[in-house]
Amino acid sequence: MTNTNPAESLPAGHPDRPTPPEMIRRKAYSVDESRLLLGGISRASIYELINSGELQTVMLCGRRLVPEQAIDELLRESMRKQRAAA
Repeated sequence: MTNTNPAESLPAGHPDRPTPPEMIRRKAYSVDESRLLLGGISRASIYELINSGELQTVMLCGRRLVPEQAIDELLRESMRKQRAAA
C-alpha cells in the first residue's frame, strides 16, 4: 500500500494542487545558490562582492541571504560599467 497525497492526484494547474518547490519563484537565495546564479563564481569572489558592498545581503534567522533584487542590481551595474568603459 502506498501513502499518497490526494492533492497530488489533482490535474496540473488545479488551484488545490501543491506547487513543486522548483517552480516557486524565490525572493532570496543562499550565498552558495547566488554564486551559482552568477555563473558559478568562486566563494571568494562572491564574498568580495558582499564585503565591498557591491552585492547586498540580509540576515534572516541567522542566515545570510541574497535578495533576488540584489543579484539583478549587481548585474545591471556591471553592464552599465562595461558600456561606459567601451
